[in-house]
Amino acid sequence: MYASACMLQGLIELDTNNVETALASFYVALRIREQLLDPDDAFVASSLNAISLAYTEQGDLRKAVEAGQKAIDIRLRTGSDRIGNSYSNMASTLLRLGKPDEAEQMLKRCPSLKNFTDETFLSTGNPRFSGDMMLLARIRQSQGRLDDALRLSSKALAFRQKLFGNRLKTCDSLYQVANLLQVSGNTELAIVLLEQSVSFAKSLEEAEGYFARAKFHLGQIYAALGQTDQGKDCMKAANQARRRITKDLALRDVDSEDEFEKLVLWMLW
Repeated sequence: MYASACMLQGLIELDTNNVETALASFYVALRIREQLLDPDDAFVASSLNAISLAYTEQGDLRKAVEAGQKAIDIRLRTGSDRIGNSYSNMASTLLRLGKPDEAEQMLKRCPSLKNFTDETFLSTGNPRFSGDMMLLARIRQSQGRLDDALRLSSKALAFRQKLFGNRLKTCDSLYQVANLLQVSGNTELAIVLLEQSVSFAKSLEEAEGYFARAKFHLGQIYAALGQTDQGKDCMKAANQARRRITKDLALRDVDSEDEFEKLVLWMLW
């Protein structure tokens, strides 16, 4: 029971981008479970899978692959119905490694997703599948298949808006769709969605990183459109939020997208 409580705490910490704290909780749970349970127990696999997720978020991708593969091996040996969860998590890790084609093949191994139809992802109403849909959209974007990426991410956004309302996952999906719209040349609609993401994030204590990222992206767009004052205001708000998140009020302003991506999760399932 204590191990399960640690797992739950870790998942909450992970979703709110406290990755080191999450990883520590996952390891406490794993050590308890390894002492009490069979090495191939489903709970051991669950802990390893969560550890892989946390390492992916940290960017320690070697350890992420190692832990994720151990979870996959256990679930294959035991015929677990959770194997699809492991495959999609590994696909996310492979995408972060810069291997979109390998990520796609890994995602195709999920028993429930093998046909990759839009209905496959959304017909069950399972929130996890909307995350898989966002993952496939990001794979398609990395492959240069922007129309497919936009279609998939837009449907996932609509699903999340209906299921979650104006919550964290909706903020993230709004940003992802807006990014694709901008790349595709629809800057006006991209601005509308980014402003929505900012508005939702302002009302959520745990979403300040998503607020900062969206504000930064808006600043870039406004500057590119020649709306200098509006762009500067957005950049200022983004950097102020970054200082609040890092608790470093002396932190200098930056104009690097990578720095703002660090304030949010690589993959919000």
